[in-house]
Amino acid sequence: MSANTSSSFTRAIMSQPVWLLPVLSLLLVTFVKYTQSRRSLKGLRLPPGPKPLPIIGNVLDVPTTDMGAKFREMTQKHGDIVYLDALGQPMIILGSHEAANELLEKRSANYSDRISSVMRLISGWEWTFVLMPYGQAWRQRRKEMHQFMHPNTVAQYQPLQQREAVKFLHRLLAQPEAFLHHVRHSFGSTIMRVSYGIEVAEENDPYVAAVEEGVATFNEAFVPGAFLVETFPSLRHIPSWFPGGGFKRTAAKWKEIAHNMRDAPFRKTLEAIKKGTAEPSIASTLMEFAERKEGEEYEQGKIIARDVSALAYAGMP
Repeated sequence: MSANTSSSFTRAIMSQPVWLLPVLSLLLVTFVKYTQSRRSLKGLRLPPGPKPLPIIGNVLDVPTTDMGAKFREMTQKHGDIVYLDALGQPMIILGSHEAANELLEKRSANYSDRISSVMRLISGWEWTFVLMPYGQAWRQRRKEMHQFMHPNTVAQYQPLQQREAVKFLHRLLAQPEAFLHHVRHSFGSTIMRVSYGIEVAEENDPYVAAVEEGVATFNEAFVPGAFLVETFPSLRHIPSWFPGGGFKRTAAKWKEIAHNMRDAPFRKTLEAIKKGTAEPSIASTLMEFAERKEGEEYEQGKIIARDVSALAYAGMP
């Protein structure tokens, strides 16, 4: 290449918009990653699934709304175990109890880990062990959750469930047209009592509103293929104002919502514990265990109590 040709090429590149080079680089990296992904799977027998498109894979097959029903349709068409590849991110959909039990219970040693997720860290869901990588923190939270949710324990919640069922029927008789609202309120009231010992308001309860808003952000944050940063983790380092950095602004808003959902009812329970008015709950029981410890062990126990209580609470919707 002559000096004049090289100079012309350089001027042409420099005259392009500032965002063009990063975009072209990203497309190149996407292609390379896609190629490597296909090569690494070459010769391996994968479960059936929709036919992927070049480079983007099954991104267009991943539902963004009504995911449960659409994944169900997919498993009915392709079988109990379905494979998807969204921009090089593999997904396995389990469509039956038998398939889930076989892989997640009988073969749990092989499948107990979680994929690394940047959105988990930046959108405020780093605390939930559902998304945590397998390790000590995951084991601690699962152990504590299990003691409150195994079959021999849940029987103690039946009197509360019966009281809430009676209240639900009274509300339904008074306002039958608000059936779904009554169902959500009854379920939310039960979980709030179990998790925190808190009685929710009949209307416009702030804790119920917080969890509904929080879970909505969760459902958006973890749609496979929705955020390129999950495929290219290095993108988390770009500024939020940079082209393509809008996900960081969105994640910052979601983080505030998720942490408010996690922290607000827990603070309420801590206040009740200090006053001596706390009702029996997951949070108060775990705090009782934590208060038997000192220093760092106490702080860690408090964090576990906060996280485990919030996980049960977040299941309300």
